[in-house]
Amino acid sequence: MKALALILIMLLLSLDAFAQDSTGTIIGKVIDKDTREKLIGASVRIEGTRLGGSTNVNGQFKILNVPTATYSVRASYVGYKDVTVRGLKVTEGLTSETPTFELPDKGYDDTISCPAYKPLLEKTQTTSMHIYDRERISHLPW
Repeated sequence: MKALALILIMLLLSLDAFAQDSTGTIIGKVIDKDTREKLIGASVRIEGTRLGGSTNVNGQFKILNVPTATYSVRASYVGYKDVTVRGLKVTEGLTSETPTFELPDKGYDDTISCPAYKPLLEKTQTTSMHIYDRERISHLPW
């Protein structure tokens, strides 16, 4: 009877080992390419999955429970160009480290465009109002 109970316990423990997911962890760091400053709150995503995270105050990130496979990992941050690391292999039970993401500044465009027209209706106006400009007054029959 004791032998049967021992075998049953051993069988249950071995089933628990087989039931574990084959996952790993991805870690890395995101910095500004020019100034080498850490980027706090940068978004890091594993392409083709719903897995990802953001960087902490040290510019570091950690993505847990990543299924074993080879992935492309993309880092993005407002005002910077996205950078992708391809071919990152995740191994069961191990931590895979990405090369440091060095995001280049997007720069800015010198052209600023804005419409030069007045809307037909003023949404905040509460009374009726007529505006006569110089051109309209000159066409009045006096």
